[in-house]
Amino acid sequence: INDETRPLPEDSKEDDIEITGCAVYMDSFLSGIHEFYQSWKTVIWTMMYIKLIVAYFAYFGYAMHYEFGEEGSIRLLVVTILATIFGMYQLIMKHCTIPVLCSCEGEKMDKVGIWTHRIIVIALSLFICIYVIVAIAIKTPRNLISAAGILFYVLVFYIFSKYPARVLPVIIFFSSIMSVLYYLGVMQLIIRNLARFMSWIMQTSPAESLNAAGNIFIGQRNFIEAASNGASMSIKLVANIAVNLIAFIAILGFVNATLAWVGHRVGLFNPELSFELICSYIFWPLSFLMGVDTDDCRKVAKLIGIKTFINEFVAYSVLGEYIDNTVNFTRYKNNETGTLTTGRWSEINDDILLHDLNATLVGGIITDRSKVIATYALCGFSNISSIGIMLGALGTLAPKRKSDLAKIVVRAMIAGNVACFMTACIAG
Repeated sequence: INDETRPLPEDSKEDDIEITGCAVYMDSFLSGIHEFYQSWKTVIWTMMYIKLIVAYFAYFGYAMHYEFGEEGSIRLLVVTILATIFGMYQLIMKHCTIPVLCSCEGEKMDKVGIWTHRIIVIALSLFICIYVIVAIAIKTPRNLISAAGILFYVLVFYIFSKYPARVLPVIIFFSSIMSVLYYLGVMQLIIRNLARFMSWIMQTSPAESLNAAGNIFIGQRNFIEAASNGASMSIKLVANIAVNLIAFIAILGFVNATLAWVGHRVGLFNPELSFELICSYIFWPLSFLMGVDTDDCRKVAKLIGIKTFINEFVAYSVLGEYIDNTVNFTRYKNNETGTLTTGRWSEINDDILLHDLNATLVGGIITDRSKVIATYALCGFSNISSIGIMLGALGTLAPKRKSDLAKIVVRAMIAGNVACFMTACIAG
């Protein structure tokens, strides 16, 4: 055995190394496995996919049997239906030839795309109308206020708009996950099929900007490196957020102290004049149109003002105080500690006084509905401070277009805020 030698396989001849002894049999065994895998690779992976699909539908069936009707089960049902349709479409387009589609070229294909687009728009419009009537208008008519808010934002800002704009928040999780998805090839699949769908339905060329986005994360050699590089890219963003948060909280405190001093000069002591008080009246209609409970409209309007003129991090910190106050107030009313005697409380302006604890819940409380709507309304980087950040970043990339960017940056900020408000309307 020791005298028996055998060279490495053809694809491994990087060095003039010979294997001897038991390694010969091990190499033969591994080579046999490799040849078997190459010969039956398609069958093996097909069986793996079939097992995964069967396992998923077994899980899906049990999940529907266990509990159906609540929000999570509806989401699972919708995702499963969409994934099934997408999978069937991929199989049909890959393995089947449809004479009707093959014969549709040029003008015929354009007409098919136009009529398909019209049918989809009409079907979606009817579905939305029926869903709103059956699931919302009949059960909870109050939610129609949020629907009216969506129409208001769309119509008003369509009338006064000049160019479309979009908001793309970037965070650590998003950066890391996008890197991993590009490495695994998931984003390439999504981009390719989305571009194909847009080209066919909307009669446009494939979105080159989407393809260009794929070049951002090229170069990762493994899963860990992709996640690590994606997270590392966001270090500057995290530092920027922390510094801005400290700075703008201090600025807000200074502005409030100044406004309070100005208010004291004319006898405004209870409540004191503050930035939040001014915003609570200016943005009250926007809060109401989003479906916020009437008693909470001024509080949510304050948050919108802070988010727009300071930044969303400060606004979320104030929202967190409201949520903590709500939790503490609920515990107080339910006497969870068992130490309360009277359970009395009173309200002065927005503050709530807990008499038994001799404590004050500064700012008061908000309902769960208002909390959810506010969470979506504040979710975005569209604020005054972001104008300078975006102008500085984009101006560096295109110095000659800085004046053009300055003309549209305010409209972009307004459009970004409206996008957040419309999302909040849907939540409402």
